[in-house]
Amino acid sequence: TFLIAPVLLFPLRNVVMRSADNVLPARLSHIVDQVSQGVPQSWTMFLRVWVLTVFNWGVKMAVLAWVLWIMGVRPFAAIFGAALGGELSSVLPIHAPGGVGTYPASIVAGAVAFGAKNEANAMDLLARAAINTHLMIVVSALAGTALSLLLAGFSSHQQPKLK
Repeated sequence: TFLIAPVLLFPLRNVVMRSADNVLPARLSHIVDQVSQGVPQSWTMFLRVWVLTVFNWGVKMAVLAWVLWIMGVRPFAAIFGAALGGELSSVLPIHAPGGVGTYPASIVAGAVAFGAKNEANAMDLLARAAINTHLMIVVSALAGTALSLLLAGFSSHQQPKLK
């Protein structure tokens, strides 16, 4: 349903933005305007963005599953359950800073729900794999942020204009 919900809600974008502008305090209207400008205005643009988002998320799930497989998590279904469990941790109402604890626990829960063994040795391996996977995601996010800031710094320098 979460993949289809954007398609169903897209036609309501203008109504939602007008309602938000009417309900929220006037001091937040500039934020509503910015959000409204960021929402695709045509079905073509929306579908392009939506397909790329689904593709990007699918690649992320495949990579996380592959990493968990390399770390020894078995069976095959459990690695996808683990990857999905980690992703679903983002909807929890309470998070520790950086998702420490909740993300790895959700990976373990997802793996067990999809067939990972519930024995001491298997749980030990699964817990280590979940923590290491979370560390990999955090380090990747930090490296990506550093790279984007570095690239933004390079692009912000004005090039001399030739006459």
